[in-house]
This record gives sequence, C-alpha cells and structure tokens, in this order.
Amino acid sequence: MELAFLLRSAGSDVVWITNQKPPQPYDDVIYTLENKMLDRGVVDARGEKAMDMARNADLVILNTAVAGKWLDAVLKEKVSEVLPKVLWWIHEMRGHYLKVEYIKHLPLIKMPETYAVHLGNSRELMEVAEDIVAKRVLREHVWQSLGVRNDDLLFGIINSVSRGKGQDLFLRSFYESLLLIQEKKLQVPSLHAIVVGSDMNTQTKFETELRQFVMEKKIQDHVHFVNKTLVVAPYLASIDVLVQNCQVLPGFFSSYYAWGECFGRITIEAMAFRLPVLYLVIINLRFS
Repeated sequence: MELAFLLRSAGSDVVWITNQKPPQPYDDVIYTLENKMLDRGVVDARGEKAMDMARNADLVILNTAVAGKWLDAVLKEKVSEVLPKVLWWIHEMRGHYLKVEYIKHLPLIKMPETYAVHLGNSRELMEVAEDIVAKRVLREHVWQSLGVRNDDLLFGIINSVSRGKGQDLFLRSFYESLLLIQEKKLQVPSLHAIVVGSDMNTQTKFETELRQFVMEKKIQDHVHFVNKTLVVAPYLASIDVLVQNCQVLPGFFSSYYAWGECFGRITIEAMAFRLPVLYLVIINLRFS
C-alpha cells in the first residue's frame, strides 16, 4: 500500500489486483485498507480487466514471492507478455514460500550485494510516539480496559493471529515464566500478556487452540486477547515489552515445514516508542 501511495505521489496511475480477495462482507481491516487506497486514487481490477491492465501496464509489481502464482492464475497464456516488465517486490521470504508454483517465473540471477531498506513509520504514529502526554493517556485507557494496574508488567505481541506469527510460542514462554516465578518465589511485578491481532468474528482453529491453552493453564486473568486493528499506537503506548517471533525452520533443507516472521514494521514502530523488543528464536540445528 505504501509503495502504491509513493507511485501515486510521483504522478503514476496505479491499479491493485488481489487474486484471493475474501467474499463480502469484509472485516474492518480490509475495508479500511481498501478505502485508504481508493481515497488516494488507487483503483482495483479483477477478471478480464485485471488481465488487460497487466498487459498494458509499464510496470507490474508482484508483492512478495507468493504473488508469483498470480501470474498463471490471472494471465494464463499471456504470462510471457508480462514477464519482461515484472518487478519482484520480495520483502519477505519464508521457507514455505519456496514452492515451484510461487517461484517458477523468478529469473535466475546471481544474488547481488543486498541492503535492507524499510519504508518507515507513519506520521500519525510518530506524532503519538513523541508525545509524552498522549502516550500516558493511551496507556491509562488500555490498562483500565484490561484491568491492569500501574505497577504490573505488560508483555505484548502485535500481529495477526496465525500459526506462523508465533503467538503459541509467546504464550507458552509466558506461562513457563509464571511457573518459574512461583517456583523460585521471586518478588516481581504481576505479569500480563496481551495478544493484539485476534479475529473475534471468525475465530480460527489456531486461535481456538491458544484460548484453550490459556484456559487449561488457568492464566486467563493474565492473558488478554484484542481484536486485530490498524491502530497500534494505543497498545505500543501501553505495553512494557514487545515480543516478536523470529523462527528459522528451513523446510527447504529438510522434510520439516518452515514457519517464521520476518522483520515486520511493528519492530521499528516499537523502537519509535522506545520499547525493548524480545525475539523468539528457534533454529533448525542441522541448518545452523
């Protein structure tokens, strides 16, 4: 979306094409994203219109390697016409993305010296991050809604709830920490965990498993689920530590499947709020 806005600001006409668009009614996040793009003059295309747009465009940008399967699904026999003007915008490359259907159209090139460049944080978020009063107000509001006290310690994970994002590892580690504190009789503030990224409308099997784990371990007074949202500033203002999942499970080197979360925007958003960021790391020993 940010790249589309940059191209629009430079005077380009931009069309976005979604191959797996969910049926209506959309959830709040999809609805908000669509309206943001429409407000900036980014229009959408589907079916024959999508094929015509791709064939006549000066540049076709594929968002992540997974978008490679879009070429065959949408363009069919016209793929060869579009390939010469394709820019592969690969900003994440998890192991399970390395399937033939995704990458068969990738050009065979020698990997050049590579640099990581992030598109940065939004102006709205930075304004909150640099406003001490605003952060305190947001923090108090969220704490009150969760039933958290001023002297409690709040750990947060902010990602859409899915198996590759590591909420299961987060909650397991949190539970084990509570057990360790109890076993060692440590004098520490009361710990709380907040999982931002739930889907209250269509709860997935994975999220059901997370909630069952919380109930089975009797830690529901310490764990809080919050519905997914594009407005993360209140939660960054309210947590004391952000936890991110950075698993490395390279399934393409073994029969084991690969999951993992890449360097997401939430990391530098947390840095803007001057939060410590903890990474959960799991490394396949044969690979290491």
